[in-house]
Amino acid sequence: MHKTLLTVLLVIFFSMSALSQDPVLILSSATIDESEEFTIDLTAENFTDLIAMQFTMKWDSSKAQFLEVLNFNLPGLDEGNFGIDSLNTNTDRGLLPMFWEDESLLGVSEDDGSILFSVKMKATGEVGDTVYFQFVGAPAAIEVVNVAQEAIPVTLIQGEIVMEDLVGIDAAVENQIEVNNYPNPFTDYTYINFDLKETTDITLTITDISGRQIYATEKTMNNGFHQMKIDASVFPSSGEYFYYVQTNEYQLFKKLIFVK
Repeated sequence: MHKTLLTVLLVIFFSMSALSQDPVLILSSATIDESEEFTIDLTAENFTDLIAMQFTMKWDSSKAQFLEVLNFNLPGLDEGNFGIDSLNTNTDRGLLPMFWEDESLLGVSEDDGSILFSVKMKATGEVGDTVYFQFVGAPAAIEVVNVAQEAIPVTLIQGEIVMEDLVGIDAAVENQIEVNNYPNPFTDYTYINFDLKETTDITLTITDISGRQIYATEKTMNNGFHQMKIDASVFPSSGEYFYYVQTNEYQLFKKLIFVK
């Protein structure tokens, strides 16, 4: 009897813990060529039983031009949910307010990593520029509402577009090394994968967004596929991090997103 009751209580506890996880909204990041058209994807984690969401996306309009919103993947979501007018009053200032609600009030759930919508942009800055895509609270305030019609906490992770002169550079690097990590975003751990065309010395460094180093290692790797497992204990808090890979000839960096 006591064992059965304990089992039931544990099931309830872990179910409530799972339900209590706050949603996470993530704006994508990339390195692009100058003057290139690109998309910023809004993806989500822990998007469970939600009925409404609103916020404003902000960027430097001197470095990126708004083109359109696309890839609508929530019920009832379309261009009419965004503060886009014929005079481009908001988007010319680098502001894109949005509001979405589930008219059924039954709640909407999406798989982790699902794209909720995408914003198509054109780079107008110069080589070396970085454009930050941020969540701000005006003109549309930041709010997420669950199926109980309660405003709940939400974790927001900004996007970052770095403009480079990629012609010829990417091809040279990709001929020697391919690097990616999965999963990303991650909670418990992520794997950084290396596919090398020749034996080389590898230095891997991870920093926070301020540039403070939190992890570093050096290895000599033979040609072929290699994997490094990076545990969550490396990261002091949820948020964005960068990892830098340096070989005998090349250096590249990519972004990690850690979600507790």
